[in-house]
Amino acid sequence: MRHINIILFSVCLLSTALLQAQEEARDDELRRIIRENQQAEVEIPFPGRGELKRISSDFSISSVDEKKVSIRLSPLTADLFISRNYDYSMAGLPARKGILSSASFGEALSWNVYPTYLQYDSIMRSFQSRFPELCHLDTIGLTNYGKQVLVLKISDNHGADEDEPEVFYTSSMHGDETGGFILMLRLCDYILANYSTSSRIRNLVDNLEIWINPLANPDGMYRTGNLMSNPTRFNAYGYDLNRNFPDPLVASVTLQKETVDMMKFLAERRFVLSANFHSGSEVVNYPWDRWLEKKHADDLWFYLISRAYADTVHAWATPGYMTELDNGVTRGAVWYVITGGRQDYVTWDLRGREVTIELDNDFITPVSQLESLWQWNYRSLLSYIENALFGIHGHVEDALTGNPVPAVISIPGYDKDNSQVYSDSLTGRYTRLLNPQAWTLKFSAAGYLDTTIYNIPVFAGQRTLLDVRMVPLVNAIDTTNPVEPVLY
Repeated sequence: MRHINIILFSVCLLSTALLQAQEEARDDELRRIIRENQQAEVEIPFPGRGELKRISSDFSISSVDEKKVSIRLSPLTADLFISRNYDYSMAGLPARKGILSSASFGEALSWNVYPTYLQYDSIMRSFQSRFPELCHLDTIGLTNYGKQVLVLKISDNHGADEDEPEVFYTSSMHGDETGGFILMLRLCDYILANYSTSSRIRNLVDNLEIWINPLANPDGMYRTGNLMSNPTRFNAYGYDLNRNFPDPLVASVTLQKETVDMMKFLAERRFVLSANFHSGSEVVNYPWDRWLEKKHADDLWFYLISRAYADTVHAWATPGYMTELDNGVTRGAVWYVITGGRQDYVTWDLRGREVTIELDNDFITPVSQLESLWQWNYRSLLSYIENALFGIHGHVEDALTGNPVPAVISIPGYDKDNSQVYSDSLTGRYTRLLNPQAWTLKFSAAGYLDTTIYNIPVFAGQRTLLDVRMVPLVNAIDTTNPVEPVLY
């Protein structure tokens, strides 16, 4: 019996040693893949929501279902992941066979190939040269590698900072999520080319300031230089830019240059409505991403505009497209919780309204599918920004001078978690996007009496105009005749 025990013990030791050797070999292979590609995709069994939240705070999750979690690793996170001893398996990186670079500027304008970086730059400049009366090319900032993060402003009076609601589309914060990149370029072209013939397009351009940033992470998409040959999810330093924004639930992160530049741009513009585009799933994702236990005050409004996007897609797409989760719609945290996401930063910190739209299960959309992606989505893209024209719009002014008043516009008993909006300090303009029904708005500003307006009607697909003149407070010390001098 003693000999049998010794043999069993030896077998166990040998098995353990073999297992450790296999794990070390797997870990070495993972490090090699990351070293060569600047990223790797791994999968672990679904660990439960508690552990998933912890994983999400430390690593970049690319997708989740009821069986597994897909995690994208960079050189920054590889060693931490390996130290956790997760039961992981390698997963393939986004297929590169669908990447076909354009041979010429003219071919790139067919929208059925991927442009080189220089061709992308030329396309954006060509919009301005072809339609100088309708658009202006601007730069949000420079990446760590010195590439420009370009943004196109489209408006009937683009040279002025107009007294109009501003909307923003941005794509490909993850550099290897490519479908939205082409969609945004083609949307710019479509709006500009159809302004003179389409009353719908003219209405959008005349009454909104439309800003479109097709590529938020050029260092990731064009990692190897001018060609989109080996794109990566991360920026040049291995950071996931959609986990890099300030978050009230976690300690401060190392803000990347692209993040700082984008935050400055967003703070200056204060968009009333925005969306950022990704791939890896097919669903419209709305706030909150960071909180499972609570909903945004405008949760129903968010659901309805997300539902409208997905339902319009369904009317034109092949059956089965954008049907994940709640038939193409989800509240972010119900899917999985993330922190440091841009959607929640815009909605929480800036009091904007932003959603995240996942366009394609393939991270890299094959060129053969680019035309379908456009045909299935472009009507929804137009309808989404059209929402900025609806709800309650107006100006807040001083009742005595007519000067603009920077006021907080809130709904008593309804608003929570920074859902209130503000009037513009320079123009007094405000926009409150709301579901159709009767609403009560309260206007508050330093130095003014609160003003409450009751039973304001909001109708589907219509704008309700409401200008408010606020009465300034009168300091009693200026209207009395005191016996003794008063110091103040």
